[in-house]
Amino acid sequence: MIALLVARGFPRLVQPADLSLDPSGRFQWTCLQEAVSAANKKITAQVALGVGVDERIEANHPALRTAFVQSVRTRQRIVIDNVARLFDNHDWDSALAFQTAIQKSDINIFCALQGARLEELDQQTLRVLILDRLHQSKERQAAREFRKTLQKQHVRAKPKASAGSPSQATEKLALYDEIFISIHIHKLCNDWITEDLSPPFTVKEIVDGLNEKGIQTQRGKPWTPPNLRKFLRVKRKTDPESKLWDLIKLPKPTEF
Repeated sequence: MIALLVARGFPRLVQPADLSLDPSGRFQWTCLQEAVSAANKKITAQVALGVGVDERIEANHPALRTAFVQSVRTRQRIVIDNVARLFDNHDWDSALAFQTAIQKSDINIFCALQGARLEELDQQTLRVLILDRLHQSKERQAAREFRKTLQKQHVRAKPKASAGSPSQATEKLALYDEIFISIHIHKLCNDWITEDLSPPFTVKEIVDGLNEKGIQTQRGKPWTPPNLRKFLRVKRKTDPESKLWDLIKLPKPTEF
């Protein structure tokens, strides 16, 4: 399999060896290795797709084309840590055009985070992925504009925390798991709405739905009302504006 790594803030021609020196690059590489190992495959080539922070990834990006050409030539599947990263800094219309361009390329892309091939992702799941990524891009853009305003006013911003702490990889993995579970809860509820069931849905109903679909917790265990309530409690603190809260009948504060 061909490992495709997407790195923000790196030069367009960044090499995998350079990327592996960055903490986020090491984390991505670990995700790719685990996905390939789970599929009983081997990584035959590495392609690092380096882009600027404000740059949009186009379908004709040189590194992306290189990965596609290698995939066709060697008949090897491409594996990427998170396909949603390809949609950074797009608007909705250009994201749809980019999605169509990738799907029409007949390249077999396996998404490590979603655990499925790109063409196997249903439209609702892919829509949630893209919208979430576009929202994150807008948030990052707003943060950059705010920092520029501070610089113009000669106000010193708070320094960033140093990278490389032992808990950093664990925190990033927890974030990926949160996105993964949230997407499945969204899809579960939307499927029920399609079946003419009305939200909000209870914690017990969602627990049963997740377990029926074989979706497990981060520790690989079945869902229960207590551990789902714990997940929702943490997510509500980190993302109080999520549309998830319109779909779920939350317990009383004393039970939550």
